[in-house]
Amino acid sequence: MPGGRQGNLHMGTTDHVSVDGRRARRDRNRDRVVDAVLDAIEAGDLAPSHQRVSHLSGMSERSVFRYFRDLDDMHAAALERAVERYGPILEIDHEGRGSVEDRIDALIEQRLRLWVNTGPASAAMRIRSLRQPVLRAAMPPLRVVLRAQLDRHLDGMVDGFAGTDRSSVVAMVEIIVSYESFRLLLEEGATADDVRTRWRFALTTLLVPGSVREH
Repeated sequence: MPGGRQGNLHMGTTDHVSVDGRRARRDRNRDRVVDAVLDAIEAGDLAPSHQRVSHLSGMSERSVFRYFRDLDDMHAAALERAVERYGPILEIDHEGRGSVEDRIDALIEQRLRLWVNTGPASAAMRIRSLRQPVLRAAMPPLRVVLRAQLDRHLDGMVDGFAGTDRSSVVAMVEIIVSYESFRLLLEEGATADDVRTRWRFALTTLLVPGSVREH
């Protein structure tokens, strides 16, 4: 009997290790597929085929979809991975501190870092969100995070605008440094330095009293 109980205990432990091993292997393979999707998008392929994902991940085409319910699920996972990958560049240096001019410069540098590094992924997610409900549902929370960050950074700078409430001013700032603004300026031939200069002029005009006359 003792030997039987010990044998059963050993079998149970082995089964548990086996299940954990399969789960870990499945998670690793899923991560490889998600990273491949994001790598393809960053390389400029806004709609990578399952053949491309298979090649980049080193997995068979059949295996690519083994870990996802459908394309929506795969791209939603890629969006989550993008947030993890780009997390460090989401931070604004000295958030909410310094003079108005210092805060304007810090915001511009943060948004330039963000859009330069995430441009292809941002474009792909926006395009796919038009057709994929899962992505469309995920996009607003990201905007909410960036809006809340911007609101904290501008605290004390946007109160007391005559005839304009705080949320409207924050919304205008958000539009100025948006990905859409960045992309439009690049399409018109602007360099990153040009974007920086134009954003600084626009934000200074909006947020610094009397700056229009100075220019």
